[in-house]
Amino acid sequence: MQISSIRVKDLPALNQNQSADPYVLLSIGEEKKQTKVIKNTLNADFDDEITLPFDPSKTQDREMKIE
Repeated sequence: MQISSIRVKDLPALNQNQSADPYVLLSIGEEKKQTKVIKNTLNADFDDEITLPFDPSKTQDREMKIE
């Protein structure tokens, strides 16, 4: 499975500067991948392209998590 063009918008401020350092964590089964961290923003466009292995015959791989 290949994922690209990830965008986050209107994140809550998490520090005194009223900003955040967002990243996205994707997982399928035991496999996890993370985007780069973008500093000091509440809106981020991640240019990362993430590839995760996906085997539809494995039940535990049927759930995808985005954190």
